[in-house]
Amino acid sequence: MTTAAASCITKAEERIGDMLAACSAFQSWVGESTAAAAENHIYYDAVPMEDYVEDSQLLAYNESIRPFALIWTGYQQGFTINEMIGASGVVYVRFEQSVPDAAANDWEEADRLFKNTLGQILQSGDTDSPGLWELSITRQYTQITQMRLEQLYRTNEDELATYGDAQAAEVSIAWGVTR
Repeated sequence: MTTAAASCITKAEERIGDMLAACSAFQSWVGESTAAAAENHIYYDAVPMEDYVEDSQLLAYNESIRPFALIWTGYQQGFTINEMIGASGVVYVRFEQSVPDAAANDWEEADRLFKNTLGQILQSGDTDSPGLWELSITRQYTQITQMRLEQLYRTNEDELATYGDAQAAEVSIAWGVTR
């Protein structure tokens, strides 16, 4: 069980998680129709792990928890309090999914599909179906000052037996004053 957010640092992480869950593109990506259900696909600091004896059990587990978002506070400039602007910081979000079967042998198509989905989650361009950026300009949510795609990758051959064929992206999210 995860301890409830009780500090300015962990509350900032959870506010970003709440924003993700509210994004219709994120809900669609994780196969859920509500923010409450989508929250079950968001983890903080680490993905829950199970103890398995056989590789096939570990593979099945890894595939069962995807897609997901993992949120943690940045190691550099993770949190700042400043008398001029208040609180700010950087959180990282790892988005991870199993490669769709239809695109497993077409790396270009798999990457394009994943980047299209990721882009809709980050910035949809539609205030009726908002991404993180659109939510951040409303008074209800945390103000995001910058999002950066830090890394995009796919499982290497050595990990396929235990991890499965997966894609992941790491995005840094700088946030400012919380309203």
